[in-house]
Formats: sequence, C-alpha cells, structure tokens
Amino acid sequence: MYDILIKNGTIFDGSGNDPLTSSLGIKNGKISKIGNDISDKEAREIVDATGKYITPGFINLNNDGFDPHDQGLVNRGITTTVFGNYGTSQAPIIKNQSNQNISWNYLDEYLNYLTQQKLAVNTNTLVGWKTIRENTVGSVFRPLTEKEMESCLYLLKESLNQGGLGVSFGLSYPEQKVIGLKEMIEASKLVKKYNKLVTIQLRNEFENILESIDEIIELAKQSQAKILIINLKCLSQENWSLFPKALNLIKEANENFHTNIYFDINPQELVTLPLHLLLPDWLSIGDEYALRRNLEDKTIHKNILKILKEKRGLYENLVFCLPSYDYMFDGKTLKEVSKKFGLNIEETLIKILFLKSKELLVQGNLVSQDNILLALKSPYSITSIPQIHLSIPDAIYKSTGLPAKILNLTNKGLIKLNYDADLVIWDQKQIQSTIINGKISFNKNINLNLNHGSILSN
Repeated sequence: MYDILIKNGTIFDGSGNDPLTSSLGIKNGKISKIGNDISDKEAREIVDATGKYITPGFINLNNDGFDPHDQGLVNRGITTTVFGNYGTSQAPIIKNQSNQNISWNYLDEYLNYLTQQKLAVNTNTLVGWKTIRENTVGSVFRPLTEKEMESCLYLLKESLNQGGLGVSFGLSYPEQKVIGLKEMIEASKLVKKYNKLVTIQLRNEFENILESIDEIIELAKQSQAKILIINLKCLSQENWSLFPKALNLIKEANENFHTNIYFDINPQELVTLPLHLLLPDWLSIGDEYALRRNLEDKTIHKNILKILKEKRGLYENLVFCLPSYDYMFDGKTLKEVSKKFGLNIEETLIKILFLKSKELLVQGNLVSQDNILLALKSPYSITSIPQIHLSIPDAIYKSTGLPAKILNLTNKGLIKLNYDADLVIWDQKQIQSTIINGKISFNKNINLNLNHGSILSN
C-alpha cells in the first residue's frame, strides 16, 4: 500500500532530460514506484496532477535569513534550503560577544536545537568563516598568525565533523575584507578533504569584478574545492560590459584547469544592498567605527566627495528601504533626502552614513537583464526557483538536480526510485502541492503541516 499516489501529471525528473507521463507511488518517505500500473486502490491518498508538472522539490543554496517555520519556502515549492552563507552562521558560538539568548555552543548542539523546532523544510547550515574567526581570536582586523590559523582550522574541522555542509565567506563586508587568499585556501583545503562546499560572496561586484573572479579561480585551483559564488552579479550600468568577461573566466577555468566553480543567480534587476557598499572598499574596512573615523578626517572627506561626484549616476536615484520607524529616509531617494537636508547629494550621503553607519539599505535597478539571461544559460549557474527564460527541463535542473549535485546530496534533487519524496506539483502560474519527505505540506493554497522537514547530511 502506497501512502500517496500522484497521477496524470508530466514528470520532469530533475536531470535535464525530456519529460515522461507516468504515476508516482510514495511510501515511507521515498519514491517507491514510477509507472502507470498503480491503481487507486493501492494508495491511501491520491493527488491528481492533471495538466501539471511533477518535479523534484526546489533546492535553495542561498538562504541568508533562515526561519525553521517559514511557510513562504514551502508555498514556493522549496523543499530544501541551506543557510549560513556570507561568512556568518548561528554556530559555533563559543564567545557570545553579542550576548545572544542561545542554548548551544557547538554546531551539533545547534542542529539538535533545530531538530526540536520541527522544521518546515529540509535544512542545514554552512559554517561562517567570520563566525569561526570571532569565536577563536575575537574581532581582530588583521591576517591571522600561524597559531591562530591552526585554532580556526581546528574549530572548522570540528564543525564539519558535527554535520556542517561546508564553509562560507562574505568578502564584500568590511569586517571580512581582511580575509586574504592564503586564509581562504587553508580553510578550503580542509573543506575539500570532507568533500563539502565553499560558498563565497565576491569581494567586489562593481568595477573590480574581474579581479574578484580571478581570486576565486586561484582559490579553486590551489584548494581543488568545489566553490559556489553566491548571488553573482555585476552592479551599475558602467560596469555591465564586464559581466560576460567574468562568465568567460569561470568557463575557461572549469574547462582548462578542471576547477569546480558554480554560481547562484537571483534573476532580478532590482537589488537591495547596504549603502556603504557604494563607497570605495578602503573607507569602511576594519572595525565598526572605521567608516566614521575616515569620514571625520578632513583630507579623506575632501577626496571622497570627489570620488562620489564621479559616481553620482550610480546612487542618486536609489531608494532607501529601512524599518518603518525611520520615516526620514524610508521610501525616499537620496536626491529627495538631500533637498530636506539642504545639502548637495554627496554631502548628504556622507552625513547619512555618519549618522547611520552600516544600518542603511538601498534599492535600485543595478543589474542588467541581458546579463541575467546570459548567466542563466551558463552550465554553471543555479537558481532557487525555475526560470521561464530557459527550456523547462533546463530550468528545473538548475533548481533541483544541479544544486543537489553541488551539495553532494545523494538522495535528493531527482525523481528516482528510492530517492526522498521531496516533490512539487505545479505549472507556470502556481504551485499546486508541495510534498516533503513523503508528506503533503502544502496543497491548493492551504498549508497542511509545516513539520515535515529534516536535517540534511552530505
């Protein structure tokens, strides 16, 4: 007796192959049978997928704000998600510098805590290298000594042994720019020994994007680790012509040097980013007070005004997106705010950054649609949701089979006998049903149960 029979749908198995018309029998959380010879009487529950696709559940490797009860993931067909990107993770937390109210120190204790939360989706975390650094040597803004590096690698090793999926770096963040190539190579070599994943946000997504890609290629060559660039993009119109060159660098490295570099794409022209990222890197590198110290320096202040004027087209029409209580800026462009301050745009930008430092977020159409389409067609790109710009088999592969391969998940990402029954029934208008570990979590716009997820292992 099958727990669920799915019938009358078109199956895309997540491999990129052409579809087939067949029924699926699910039993004990696994895909137990694929074929048209399953009768209704053989199943406890029947799901009619007439006119719909039946695909593996979507896999999101770039979740930067994880809520174990997030019904939004389930409603969008995401059955597996990975968090702990951008260099920060919820564990290990040995030195609780921010006085978080937590009940764990090490990663295995954190995973036990998550298990008790009754997860909505399958999940696990990467280990943030910034988190490793802070919990080993504190908030030091310099290269690590040999002894400090050994301590960091030991804590990373323990975290990988306890189930961590790999290590992450967020190189665009000021406090992580001190992390050099040598440091990343040592950490990535360790991750390679465990056959796990390294995820990286580029050091620069503006005019220096090619140098940032070169750094990733050198890391991949020396460590031989599998690398996923998180949210690859090239920001600001004057830099868009660099993006095809960046894609070509990745292609040539993978083909000529046998590196394993992949990248995640967010197919949106609208980008949200911290305002301070529009400034030169050196202005905010260091501790949390570095930006203010530099802005107070008269010589630096004069130089930065000159630099900002040359880039006015980049930021003058960006819209602030802040917590609703910050009525002074929220929803307004920098040009509008400057009129209220009675200052020119550059002086206004500096004043706001001095007042708010690194809290400010802005939005704008900073990414080229043509570049998005080019990236989607790359064999090395993945997305969390299938994209209509691709053929249906390819679009589904980039959200299921390929991310599962990148993460070394041997029982997810494909519709295959004995694989986990993480499935989505959908068409290009809406999700009909989401099934996680053989149980229906979402069906016809109703959340039935959000407790079917489990902790991933790779």
